[in-house]
Amino acid sequence: RRCHWPMTPPRVRPLPGAVRLAALRRPARSGAADRIAPVVLGVGGDDGEPLVADLFAGRARLLVAGPPGSGRSTLLLTLLSQLVELGPRLLVAAPDASPLTARARAARVSVLAPDGEFPGVPDGTSILLLDDAEAFLDSPGGDALTAWALRRPDAAVVLAGCSDELALSFRGIAAHVRKARCAVLLDPGPGDGALAGVRLSARRGSGPPGRGVVIGDPSWGAPFGAAPLPIQVAQP
Repeated sequence: RRCHWPMTPPRVRPLPGAVRLAALRRPARSGAADRIAPVVLGVGGDDGEPLVADLFAGRARLLVAGPPGSGRSTLLLTLLSQLVELGPRLLVAAPDASPLTARARAARVSVLAPDGEFPGVPDGTSILLLDDAEAFLDSPGGDALTAWALRRPDAAVVLAGCSDELALSFRGIAAHVRKARCAVLLDPGPGDGALAGVRLSARRGSGPPGRGVVIGDPSWGAPFGAAPLPIQVAQP
């Protein structure tokens, strides 16, 4: 006679409403000298553990999408605080109104604006953080960054923008990054999953700023690649 023991349901730890980067474990440095250790995105998954990503691994493209106030710039600021050690190999592209601009200049990171005289992408740039992607559509800065990204599949690009605007972007650097289907979708609506080639059922307004899902590159390792993971973005 075979006994059937009741199965213990998996424990799912609720995500915090806010989490600081300083409170999370940082990965150790490894790899080539011109790269850095994987960066912390926030906490997530069923166990609420830190979610880390090697931005140079796999497709090396990450989309950050959400409505205004959802935490897009917060995630870029969190990444910036971890990437400043790359020095001149790090480039920020953002309008003056983006909080990323002031923080990058304070850290002596090169900043490119969408309009005006565009000096080009500095030689040796290996990672780009781009905020308010819609401001770069059909602009000198946007055209130059698109051409650079197409030439440099080995470089990493993290691009943030409004989900509604990104859904209508079929050209430029935003469309290029979308093709990787690797994204952090903040405060997502059901249609936002199309930005990363997945289906979502979430409703907007269901969590605090910085709450969403991440569709990670499988090369980042477990638990990425199987399905969207819940995430609470870390604050810098």
